[in-house]
Amino acid sequence: MSTGKYYVYLLTNWNDKVMYVGVTNNLEKRIYEHKNKLVKG
Repeated sequence: MSTGKYYVYLLTNWNDKVMYVGVTNNLEKRIYEHKNKLVKG
């Protein structure tokens, strides 16, 4: 069992047409990846 912190996040694109839902243990990095389109999805 993992003891690290994980976050569930909900993001939308600029015109609220697409919603992204995910889980990460590094929220700051994941938001950066979304904003800079570094990871598909």
